[in-house]
Amino acid sequence: MVLLNLWATWCGPCETEFPAMEEAYRQFRDKVAVVALSVEPNDTDAILADYVKEHALSFLVGRDEPDFSYKFGISGIPTSVVIDRNGIICMILTGAMPDPAAFATLFGMFAGEDYTGPLLLTEAPGTLPAVDREDPAALAAALETEAAANPDVPYIWPMVRAEADGRTVVTPANVGRTDRTTAELDIPLTVEDGSVIAVTAKLGTRPAFDKLTLLINGIPVKGFSGEMDWFTYAIPVEHGGSVTLTLSYSRKSSDAYEDEVFIDRVAVLTGDEAAAALAANPIYPVIDEISLVPVGENIREIVVNDPLMLDVLIGCSAFYIVNDDTVTYAATISPDVDPDVDVFYDDSTGTFTPIRDGLTGDSLTFTGRVDSVGTGGNPYSMACLYWNDLRGSLGAVVFRDEANANSFFYEFLPSYGFEDFAWSYPDGSAPARDLLPEASAAGTSEFTVRYVDQDGNPVPGVWCQVCDESTCSLFTSDANGECRFTLPSQTWKIHTLRVPQGYEGDTETVTCASPEGEEIVFTLNRV
Repeated sequence: MVLLNLWATWCGPCETEFPAMEEAYRQFRDKVAVVALSVEPNDTDAILADYVKEHALSFLVGRDEPDFSYKFGISGIPTSVVIDRNGIICMILTGAMPDPAAFATLFGMFAGEDYTGPLLLTEAPGTLPAVDREDPAALAAALETEAAANPDVPYIWPMVRAEADGRTVVTPANVGRTDRTTAELDIPLTVEDGSVIAVTAKLGTRPAFDKLTLLINGIPVKGFSGEMDWFTYAIPVEHGGSVTLTLSYSRKSSDAYEDEVFIDRVAVLTGDEAAAALAANPIYPVIDEISLVPVGENIREIVVNDPLMLDVLIGCSAFYIVNDDTVTYAATISPDVDPDVDVFYDDSTGTFTPIRDGLTGDSLTFTGRVDSVGTGGNPYSMACLYWNDLRGSLGAVVFRDEANANSFFYEFLPSYGFEDFAWSYPDGSAPARDLLPEASAAGTSEFTVRYVDQDGNPVPGVWCQVCDESTCSLFTSDANGECRFTLPSQTWKIHTLRVPQGYEGDTETVTCASPEGEEIVFTLNRV
């Protein structure tokens, strides 16, 4: 296994996870390679050598080739890329993980002698199981099957018996206990040609984060997430013989989320019973493509001068002005989408909705809120369809009006250093750029870091680092000595990383900026 870590010497969160990474690496160094590549062009070999010595790192440390790290679509540092022994990228995780046990669990999952892979992860693994495995006969009796067994894999949690609605059921032991974990139960079955495997269950989970997956001989065939009262789902069987049904529950919610999963019965049905069970399965409109488009009166699509670059920055290249504070989206899905587990996401409310909840008749529709500078503080809202464990996505960006569209392209994006974007209608027309919303943002705050010399003159070219607990961004002061940025209203840590030649200044102190936004002035000495 290879852990590729993308970082920089100026990144505080990167530094916090190195001791944990080093401790776990020393346990697995004969089976794991760790390669830490700095993405900072000014981190020379000499600077990196000093850093390695100072932090007592024993894994490989080097410099990123130009643009290599961006092939992974990173949005911040540190970013860890897990590559299994077969050369398959199995996880890309952005954010610090300062827990030796988490790294040790991650290494153990991929370094075992029985690993075949690929084991695809969207989150770092959580804690190891802290629950005893139950008697297999008792689990089988609860499910009304001949046999059942929890896999003997160290990082997989067991399933246990429970009582729900007057039924003796099986439930994953990681429910309500810990995040980033998976519980599984294997059920060997003998099936006939044309029979079905029927699973009866009930669940209340967080959509997009926690899901129950049914696998046949290790291959996922169906998933479920969100709120679902007692239901029975039938899996058709093409060829008779011996198969293994695996019930797998993956949990990514925080410990505070009260999820529940109950499996009441697993049965092999034939004949009329099989036909009736298949007929009871939900039917969703499926075509060859996935789409998400706002519909209604007065909605106008707009074009952007560089849609591919904007797609890289925000994950979307379709933009609309809707002239309202709410919008209806019409969606279509392909066979790649599972409506019972994949979701519609509205970023203005932060809510995930199972795609199945948008079914009305033979169409899929969803309602979203349209933010604005004068209301929620953002000049835009974005809605997305997510599928395949959030790996696949398709989105649409909507603006309440032209003024908010201008605010996004000519204020919001430039605050992050992107000055060259512009928009227009398909016929080439567009309002004047000075048409902007009057109210100031709520929910985000304006921050200004200004650098001056001892005489009050602006100092351009200063590197300013802005961090929260998990990621860092880098800004450079402009000709006016200023770094301006709009960020969520929270405490941000401001750190001067490097001053231009001919100046001296404090590059050690970290200043906390107020969540309400403020201007911070740093004085450098001209030498």
